[in-house]
Amino acid sequence: MGARIGRHLVHLDLHAGSGWNSAAGCKGSPLAYLDAAQRAGNTNFTAFFVDHDPEALSILRKRLEFDNRLSNRVHIVRSDNEVFLRRLDTTFKGLGAYDPLKVFGSVLVDPNGLESPWEELERVFGKYPNLDLVMRFSGTTWKRKHKSSLCKGYSPTPAQVLRTLNRNHAIISEPVTAHQASVLVARNRPFKGKLPKGFHPIYSKGGIKIQEKLLFTSKERGNL
Repeated sequence: MGARIGRHLVHLDLHAGSGWNSAAGCKGSPLAYLDAAQRAGNTNFTAFFVDHDPEALSILRKRLEFDNRLSNRVHIVRSDNEVFLRRLDTTFKGLGAYDPLKVFGSVLVDPNGLESPWEELERVFGKYPNLDLVMRFSGTTWKRKHKSSLCKGYSPTPAQVLRTLNRNHAIISEPVTAHQASVLVARNRPFKGKLPKGFHPIYSKGGIKIQEKLLFTSKERGNL
């Protein structure tokens, strides 16, 4: 999570919520990111915690004020994701980040369903090649949506996410919980060293097996 001179390290959490995951009984993604930054001894970053729910953001703001981490490097933003992403170029320029090649960091996409502003995400990831994607992918939600006659919009598979966002390298975690939730991490730089526990390269034998479990029922997998 370090940053070099001339680089701008950013983190965009597009589904920030209140800072507490009540379903899992643990800290939510904003606090988890700040904890990781603190453990790494890194204060040279700018984080944007985005959500459309004013009540959730009010709770998040109080949580961050309580532990003294609501600084000028942390921005709590009430916005629709599509609108926030559309204005991102202006936001980055406000940080002094005029060169897209010098913007590094991560974008967390953690939708409850699979509705995400893919057109804007494609534009942002196309312009900023050093932004990494971190996405929660629910196999249960994906299968349910694709079996419904009411299925609307673009709901990409993990492999389609890579092609849509033009990322060359990706790892995916083994599914957990009843919702078969995996985490997809996609970037343009190769992953070096030992992967985090439970993660596999997306096109490895383990990665393909994970995708099959996410996208097909056990009965469908038996017919593959």
